[in-house]
Amino acid sequence: MMRLLPLFAAMATGALCAALVARFVPAFRVKGKESFAAAGSIFLDALLAGLVVWKLSPLFLHARYFALHPGALLFAPGAGIGIATGSVAALLVSFFRLARRGKHAIALEIRKKMAFLLLVWYLAAALTAIVYQGTAHHGFLPAGTDIESSTLPASDYQAFDGNSYPLFEENSVTVVNFWASWCGPCKGELPEMISFYEKTLSAEAGGRIRFLTVNLTATEKSHSQVASFIVKEQLPFPVIEDIEGRLSTSFAVSSIPTTIIMAPDGRILTELKGVQSAASLEREARSALNTLEQ
Repeated sequence: MMRLLPLFAAMATGALCAALVARFVPAFRVKGKESFAAAGSIFLDALLAGLVVWKLSPLFLHARYFALHPGALLFAPGAGIGIATGSVAALLVSFFRLARRGKHAIALEIRKKMAFLLLVWYLAAALTAIVYQGTAHHGFLPAGTDIESSTLPASDYQAFDGNSYPLFEENSVTVVNFWASWCGPCKGELPEMISFYEKTLSAEAGGRIRFLTVNLTATEKSHSQVASFIVKEQLPFPVIEDIEGRLSTSFAVSSIPTTIIMAPDGRILTELKGVQSAASLEREARSALNTLEQ
């Protein structure tokens, strides 16, 4: 529900802006119950089309994965591409519906006014969404929160690939994702986690951003099942084993997926609860880097 609040806020802002234009700009006042009913019908159709395209956008980006795990699509993030394609779909449907209905029921002048008000609505909503993405802080812990080192078993942690990895390294921020193979939302965000990991390996990242995951192995049916899942899904990033649940307890992980961004000295900079996109992780990781460099 919390993830939908920005969407509702953007829609409400767009509606308010359109209403103010219709109320205070004489040239765009729309009168008549039929016109308002038509505008409401058009908006609902456009909203439905936009939401459907937004929700289905991960299917086009990661078709093979969601063909194997169709249920995971319910939890996959639409991300920036989904928002863009959904907005375009909403605009196309609204103007198509406006033109089609207008030929029979609404005068041309009224149709022009309604088209302008709908455009104001969408642009104001889009601007609100952009401002929110640029200013929102998703952390749930105060910056600089320390983990009690005595509660952690060692400095390096065993992973399913047979290697050991430190949770944090000097000169780098580390993004740690907690997940389980039985968790639907975790499966929904896996393609985004893979995309983010591949970005951390790029030359642009410069080795300043690390990414690894922690599997809540204590909650899984068996260790071998998780190992098979990792091989089957071809997960390229390190997956640390949390066999006794000590890591999830130390980080106070109350729900999954949960993603934590750590400073080079082990301080927790940001905690992100719920499904994340590659873009949101990159934004938060670079924000953490900028904070450390100031």
